[in-house]
Amino acid sequence: MSALSDRQTAELNKSVIQYLAPLITQSTEITEDQKQLIINQLFKSLSVNREGYEDGIPKHYLEKKWSAVLRLQKQIMELENDVQQYKDSLLASSSAPNSILLSKDKLNWLPSHINKNLKFYNSPITAIAIHPFQPVVCTASGDGVIIVWDMLNLTEPIKIIKNAHTKAITSLNFSPREVVLNNEDKYGSIYLASSSSDLMIKIWDANADYKALRTLTGHDHIVSYVAFHPINQKQLISCSRDTSIKIWDISSGWCLNTFIGHSDWVRKLDLTTTGEYVLSCSNDLSIRLSHLESGTGIGLMIGHSQVIETCMFFPKISNKYLDVLAKKFLFDDSEEESKHFLKNELYDQLEYKYCCSGGRDDLIKLWLLPLPNLRPHRHPMQSLDPNGKLILTLRGHSSWVKDLKIHPNGKILFSCSDDKTIKLWDLTNQNGVRCINTLTGHEGFVNCMEFSCPIIDTVDVKQNGNAEKKTNELEPEEEYMRKLASGFRNYFVSGGVDKSIIWG
Repeated sequence: MSALSDRQTAELNKSVIQYLAPLITQSTEITEDQKQLIINQLFKSLSVNREGYEDGIPKHYLEKKWSAVLRLQKQIMELENDVQQYKDSLLASSSAPNSILLSKDKLNWLPSHINKNLKFYNSPITAIAIHPFQPVVCTASGDGVIIVWDMLNLTEPIKIIKNAHTKAITSLNFSPREVVLNNEDKYGSIYLASSSSDLMIKIWDANADYKALRTLTGHDHIVSYVAFHPINQKQLISCSRDTSIKIWDISSGWCLNTFIGHSDWVRKLDLTTTGEYVLSCSNDLSIRLSHLESGTGIGLMIGHSQVIETCMFFPKISNKYLDVLAKKFLFDDSEEESKHFLKNELYDQLEYKYCCSGGRDDLIKLWLLPLPNLRPHRHPMQSLDPNGKLILTLRGHSSWVKDLKIHPNGKILFSCSDDKTIKLWDLTNQNGVRCINTLTGHEGFVNCMEFSCPIIDTVDVKQNGNAEKKTNELEPEEEYMRKLASGFRNYFVSGGVDKSIIWG
């Protein structure tokens, strides 16, 4: 029984014929009739329709796949050697019998210098996405081109998708895990979603050489941002200049729901880890917290004086640092008031508590989010106190703040700006968030950036009974940190008007 899907088998058979047919044709040891007979038998044996058989596969497909396998095997061997050396040094440095094996240096890795400049575009870089578990980064530009790069070999792109869109691409996002779209498929694929000023959303199959899978249409203006649902990854969530947020089914291409919560262009959105709530920001100067399925508005954050370009939920791992800041700056160290707001167990159930936003007023703002009014067996209603509470305003950029990202360890907030810089903000300072470093290297506006997500398996590898017992004794946060250490990937990429930069 073949491990390949029907589509993969068909592509393999076509590539074999594509490789062998020219060799047979060029042979001088057999007659023309014999050549034709052998080629006909090839098509018949491999069940390939001769007419237009090369339309669905790239040129020299088999050779490219073969060279890619050899290159990957070499890289795997090098990585396995690095991992073994890392494990040996980690075990040697861990002398306490009950210690948790964490690499503090690895978990606290921060980009500090330029590793590589990718000058391959004639138009500004507008979006970046890093593959969820491969060392692959996709960059998109204002002229509608998507380029796929191997971060272990940046000499030339893996793939160039010309005319991916007819206008500027506004966002790129990979599905966090493999998605099985049809019940007939035995194996899932990683998909890449792109949104554009051409009013379209496109889905690309990363497991099939980034072949276009589907085009989603329905927005009436520029599609600003698109993201996969974190749980039901057959669903996409998009926002647009038409002021709407839409939920899509990528297996059918249908729009499942549309709701409008803003009065102007919706610039960006973010989802909680459960996908139940969505955060969106707009030209109407507000950040809106909504229940995704119903579209019900839970709360609003108002405080920016100009267009809000970006917003983001803080992960749960950041809460302990933000709790300290909220108690000090929001509640003036009042135990009673801070306990009422900050120790509410409902925040743990909802998987959200804090968010941040950045805009054209050059400011970054940190917010305590409102709680929904929950009702049994029904959708939540608007919060009884719907106004988000401003904790801190971060000043440091001299122009528009375009994008925000959080370090996987939850301690450092990254911001990029039209002032050509990327700033790193330390959330762990109890006296206030401070900028600990400014990355300079771009010669123009910095539009976007991306930090690689860690590879965290749901199943732990137990080497012996003691290791399993130790794991079970870990507190939830310690367990997460242990998984984070084992799956941490130190890739950070930024893109701007001038180029893309891989940071080290």
